[in-house]
Amino acid sequence: MTVDIGKIKNYLRGFRFKVILGFLCFNIILSLTLSVSAYRVLYKSMFSEIQGRTKNIAELGTQFIDKAALKRLLARMSPALSEKEIGSIEQAGDFMLISDQLNTIRNLESQLIRYV
Repeated sequence: MTVDIGKIKNYLRGFRFKVILGFLCFNIILSLTLSVSAYRVLYKSMFSEIQGRTKNIAELGTQFIDKAALKRLLARMSPALSEKEIGSIEQAGDFMLISDQLNTIRNLESQLIRYV
């Protein structure tokens, strides 16, 4: 079986081949454009949803935490605390109360919040 190079060159120069190649390129470009557009829309939607959920949790968390206990706990804090003072603060009722409240907030959306 012999291949006639002249026929192949004529086919590649022909109108039919150019139309097929044009449609192929058009379909590739259209598919890529639609894929990128769908990805961007989905990404923005997911980001907005996560942002809204985080905002709601933060707003509910500010209402849930005992403000008086938090003020007392913050009043006892300073950068120059010894290990003994830190231990006594961590064993105090205010610290335990705030810690339990923060853990409850974290457990509301455990997939969204890793650390509080």
